[in-house]
Amino acid sequence: MNSINARRAQVFKALGNPVRMALVQELLAGERCVCDLAQALGGNMPAVSKHLATLREAGIVSCRREGTTIHYSLAMACVAGFLNCVDGHLRREAARLTSDLAGDMAARAPASALDGAGAEPGVSSAHGQQPIRPACACENTTQAATGTL
Repeated sequence: MNSINARRAQVFKALGNPVRMALVQELLAGERCVCDLAQALGGNMPAVSKHLATLREAGIVSCRREGTTIHYSLAMACVAGFLNCVDGHLRREAARLTSDLAGDMAARAPASALDGAGAEPGVSSAHGQQPIRPACACENTTQAATGTL
């Protein structure tokens, strides 16, 4: 395996843990000390420090020491755009699944229930409403990741 793919794998492996993803999410707002991050995540400082070390080794975060306090910040600014892209895809997938479920429910409903009452706007159904058309958020990487789905 070439070295660039090994480094990429290291970055994705570091991001592949929910606690580390939560740490990255906290750092999107700016530099934080370990004690603040531990409190925000409800974890203990040694465990948080270990996760931060993994993120640092992958090049995702950087740290600086101020006396006895260590402050962490995002070193890989593109992570925010990447998370925004992932969140957009997850939102579209959730909308598609919701739309499919609504269509399935409409198809099973008795004919008298299909008089148009209760149809949700923007939801695809068998009654001629337009399906939700996915648009890739990857084209707009300037938006900040919101962390909400």
